[in-house]
Amino acid sequence: QDETERILRVQLEAVHRWSDALLDYSFSYGRARRDLENDTFIFTTDDVQLRAGLGDPLRPVFDVIRPGEFFYNTNANPRVPNFDDPAFYGPSGAGFFNITERRAEVIDAEDEIRTLAANYRKQFDGGLVVKVGAKLRQQDKVNARDFVINPGFVFSAANSEFERQDGFFNGRQDLGFYPTYASLFRQNPSTARQFAASVLGGTPSADNRRDSIIQDLEAAEDVLGLYAQVSKTLGRLTLLGGVRWEQTDSDYRGFTADVTGNPAIDTPRAVRGARTYDGFYPSLHANLSLTDRTLLRFAVGRTLARPEFQDLTPSSFATLGVDSDSGATVVNLQRGNAELNPTQSVNYDLSLEHYLADGGVVSAAVFHKELSNWIYRSSFLAPVADFPEYAAIPNLTGVRVASTLNGDKASVTGFELNAEKSLGAGFSVGANYTRLSFDVDREQTGLDRVPGQSDRLFRAFVSYEAGPFTARLSYRDSGSILDSQVSFSDSAAVAYFQGLGLGQITRPNGSPVVNLGLYEQSPEALDLFAEYAITKNLRFFVQGSNLLRENPLATLENDRRFVEKYEYRSWSAVFGLRANF
Repeated sequence: QDETERILRVQLEAVHRWSDALLDYSFSYGRARRDLENDTFIFTTDDVQLRAGLGDPLRPVFDVIRPGEFFYNTNANPRVPNFDDPAFYGPSGAGFFNITERRAEVIDAEDEIRTLAANYRKQFDGGLVVKVGAKLRQQDKVNARDFVINPGFVFSAANSEFERQDGFFNGRQDLGFYPTYASLFRQNPSTARQFAASVLGGTPSADNRRDSIIQDLEAAEDVLGLYAQVSKTLGRLTLLGGVRWEQTDSDYRGFTADVTGNPAIDTPRAVRGARTYDGFYPSLHANLSLTDRTLLRFAVGRTLARPEFQDLTPSSFATLGVDSDSGATVVNLQRGNAELNPTQSVNYDLSLEHYLADGGVVSAAVFHKELSNWIYRSSFLAPVADFPEYAAIPNLTGVRVASTLNGDKASVTGFELNAEKSLGAGFSVGANYTRLSFDVDREQTGLDRVPGQSDRLFRAFVSYEAGPFTARLSYRDSGSILDSQVSFSDSAAVAYFQGLGLGQITRPNGSPVVNLGLYEQSPEALDLFAEYAITKNLRFFVQGSNLLRENPLATLENDRRFVEKYEYRSWSAVFGLRANF
């Protein structure tokens, strides 16, 4: 993978001061351009792709699955072969993995932001301070992506050097021989960009044409905000209250590129969406100094979080899934949602902080958030009648839609403990622990928490700083994070998961569907950063990541029997010189 990012920022500011007032205004311009080229070779055997597999720790079963399918595997009815089968995967079996595909991805993205802001602050007698201001932010984003898959590479002893890999899954699996990196690129010397251009410049397949256009987008978003704020100090108590009004105007352009076999809908075509919304966002903060070193804080406020551009852009693509026995057909549709509403949140925070005399702080906090229109990714089965454009497809029984939706109501409650302490001689230590609980309507979404959230987070660090040398060793455990919803509609899967007591059963079109959460279990991370100031403007640094060599995985319903993804990662290090001018 080769990635380059070029960033330009320009900011102009002016400040006018009076004895009891201040006026500042500014204009800023920023442009970021990102170029990425990614080359991937896919190892498969007998048309089965190695995807995942950790299995039940009490009875390890290492599964492989067909590309694009989640698996559920029972001894009585295995969906695919597993590593327990020596006839298929043993050292003398047929399961040596060969390269069958080369994939190339090229992304050219540009993000441009222009901001104009002005603020006026006036101080009155009695400690009353009033602030008013306005801000206009205009953002334009362009994303151009080429993605091609070219199957049919043949690597043999006659034209490649091979290495043996027998340590996969900690030595439990012998993957046989595979080509060395050097021989891969001798036979395929073109870069990812050259390779993608040659495939798309010829007669690209429908899949390559679709995959190369579906993530192309153009987006423009203008946000205008006006605010007023008042603060007042009453002895040990400081109050700060205000209200902000924001209006958002958005315009999104993308593409639809289906692969259904119907020329009327398979031709790539441009689509467009637009949204305008506004709202008021009040807040109140109170700080009470209990002692010179102990502070009590309280805050309540209403905020919003806008959807990502990629989720809002109304791009879509559809493919067909056909049952080989019955001939029943399902359209698999992935699409953006230009009707997504921003997430609204009412937040309550209460914290107690005590600052230590010899350096450091100990604090505890509780918080509660009431969410509306929260955003989640979902896969659900919709009736054919909702999609007249697919009416001509024979034996169509349903449309499986993967999209981003708004949930109705949810709440998040939690507490946080934090401690930091200076040990002297340049050493400091610290730790932070956060615990969350969720109240979510599972019948609506099939989820038990808000996506992107973990039920716990623990961080700890030890640092050293003396003279020109600085170092920090940090540890993080973020538990499991909900990624999205996954749905199964075939009767065997519904019965299987229902029998295990997993998932939530819904009936969107009269037939049962089991909805399960897909959880990303991040590894425990140990990272190191160190820096030495050679001169005032020149520093040598080293940064090490994943020193524990832990591997992330994704599981259905947070159950390690159902692994969707398991990644093997090693440690990494970056070192170099940093110059400041």
